[in-house]
Amino acid sequence: MSVKEDSITLVRRPKEEKEITLCTSIHQSELSASMEELPGLVQNLITLFESSPTALAYQEGLDFARSKSTDLLESHQHQVSAVAVLMALSMGDFSQQDLYDLAGAGRLHDLGLKRFDPTAPEDPAHIKKSLDRIKKEKIPITPGVLRIIELHHENWDGTGYKGYPSLKIYRPARIFRIADDFVTLLQDQSLRMNYFAAIDLLSAREGCYDPIMIEVLLKR
Repeated sequence: MSVKEDSITLVRRPKEEKEITLCTSIHQSELSASMEELPGLVQNLITLFESSPTALAYQEGLDFARSKSTDLLESHQHQVSAVAVLMALSMGDFSQQDLYDLAGAGRLHDLGLKRFDPTAPEDPAHIKKSLDRIKKEKIPITPGVLRIIELHHENWDGTGYKGYPSLKIYRPARIFRIADDFVTLLQDQSLRMNYFAAIDLLSAREGCYDPIMIEVLLKR
């Protein structure tokens, strides 16, 4: 059963996005149908994590996500899903539903972008555009996915888009914030940054991230 919140269709479990060339070309029917694969994706990441709960799991998760698409934007979304889920598994206290929500938000959070440029300044309007598209195309999402997308650019010190500080930021959105920035650094060809250098740069950004969650990546 679904419920309505601000005209966005909410369901209990997200579904997975199908491979595409450009996010703006995805049709609602494709998104809705293919999002059903999310449980399988999450289970694959759980298996990967349990077999190697170290930096190797992250690197293998990223490699798998990159193999899903050659399009920069779609690849970004696949990689963010993988890193966010693996970080939640590393924390050890996120629910199964949180894992589904993080994976689903990864596939949908940048639907408002026409293309992905890791060197471009952040545009606050892209969150509204993404939510508008979800609403327009009636893509079913959970309340958790909605909250993650809405709050994934909030900073720990309260200087984000909405100004939510520290513990007032939805907890899965705090993990998602780190995963999104981490993948963006890895995709920025001008930086040519490897896995470990990206983690070091994130850890040096004071006030951006939940300090406990950033430690998860530092324990590589």
